[in-house]
Amino acid sequence: MELVGRWWNGDRNSATRRDIWLHRDPDAGWLVRARAGDKDRDVTWPAFDEEWAARAWVDRLMASSTGGRSIWKDLTKVVRKPPTGGWSARV
Repeated sequence: MELVGRWWNGDRNSATRRDIWLHRDPDAGWLVRARAGDKDRDVTWPAFDEEWAARAWVDRLMASSTGGRSIWKDLTKVVRKPPTGGWSARV
């Protein structure tokens, strides 16, 4: 399974911290996993067939959180190996 995206709400308090992961599984499709607070509060949704649908779910999770999308930090480049050819800048 490949990690494609990783986000954090920026809160270090274990009770209010939120984390979201986006994985691609060649056999199962796209998986979204989220954690609210303590480690035993993980939730994984059934696999999505399309990347856009999984990313839409990630966006929905961010938008519905306290503070909305603006508080979320994209940690993908910090925790993931660069793709072949390196990271490209978005303009």
